[in-house]
Amino acid sequence: MIGVPFNVGDRIVGMIGLANRPGSYTKIVNELAPIVQAVGYIIDAEQRKLQLSFIENLNEQAQAALNNHAIVSATDQFGKIIYANDNFCEISGYSREELLGNDHSLLKSGEHETEYYANVYRTLFSQEIWSGEFKNKRKDGSYYWVYSTIQKRFSKSGKFEGYIAIRTDITEQKEIARLKEMENIAKDQILSNVSHELRTPLNAVIGFAQLLKVRNDDKQNEEYIDEILYGGEQLLNSIDALLNFEKNSKYQEGSTDLMPVIDGVIDKHQEQIYEKNLDVNINVLDDPHVKISKNNLKNIIDSVISNAVKFNVQKGSIFINEHSVSDENFVLSIKDSGIGILPEEQQVIFERFKRGRIANSVYLGNGLGLSIVKELLRHAKGEVDIISDGNSGTEILLTLPIANKE
Repeated sequence: MIGVPFNVGDRIVGMIGLANRPGSYTKIVNELAPIVQAVGYIIDAEQRKLQLSFIENLNEQAQAALNNHAIVSATDQFGKIIYANDNFCEISGYSREELLGNDHSLLKSGEHETEYYANVYRTLFSQEIWSGEFKNKRKDGSYYWVYSTIQKRFSKSGKFEGYIAIRTDITEQKEIARLKEMENIAKDQILSNVSHELRTPLNAVIGFAQLLKVRNDDKQNEEYIDEILYGGEQLLNSIDALLNFEKNSKYQEGSTDLMPVIDGVIDKHQEQIYEKNLDVNINVLDDPHVKISKNNLKNIIDSVISNAVKFNVQKGSIFINEHSVSDENFVLSIKDSGIGILPEEQQVIFERFKRGRIANSVYLGNGLGLSIVKELLRHAKGEVDIISDGNSGTEILLTLPIANKE
């Protein structure tokens, strides 16, 4: 006789024994058939047990992981707390005994209006799940913020039993956001005050210099006056640029058509284009709807085209072309015939107050335009690239994400 064990996983669950005896092969197969079928039932049953055991262990492990990470509570159908994990007790400052039997109004901070809570219950009633933020009050009177997901609980038979809430502590993130907002407000106030304190005397200097120039008969004095005017206007321009940088580099969600923005910027610079006798060529076959707000796109296009005009040569040209199009992006090319940007300057040129050596020595400016372009496109998930050998003009490639028109 030969005995062969059979197992499920690493467990032996039975054995088949075969003994040699006279008889036909068919007869042996027929006698083995019910045994094989019975073995199959045993194996299936054992596999089901293993699956159930795995699911139970997985549920236990998942629950343990959830409790370690999140703030968890459950209520009955009347909103009374019937379960609170250790994290809930720790962050709220209440013991489990103090929480059980109470409702979550125990944690109300006064931050949210009655309508806010009403909307939570309306959403739960219609959709069975709600997610959002709460500012809660600890037992000691201090406050904390949580991001909550609340969902209805049902029994196995489908009967409504209450709610389960899973929360994440976001107090630190909210504090960082608050401090950043305060910093921005303070920065705006400082810039406004500095602007006022500098503009007033500076305007007086420029005004008196202009008056002196009108009344001056000495050629050498005229050169000095021109230096005063040049320096005063450059400083005034820098103050304006610094104030506008904070405003123009603020990212806003939105989308808009490209061509009306390009046309508007060209119209804005029409006087300078006429003075330099520039030839402006626009070759954009499509009018893409890009995923950038109108105000942000205007600042991007304006920064690039104003440079193309300012740093161009007399009787030069500007080409605004459709470079390439994909399902995700539209690449716009703005190419001028101006002084160019040296290869070694093409990375630092995107930093605040950085300008090329030629531009810095000849042209008024502040070095903020391209840094605004870079910052806004970074937020919009776009790109900006420079193509220039430093001698024969500059091509700026703007990669603009395409949005679907609603």
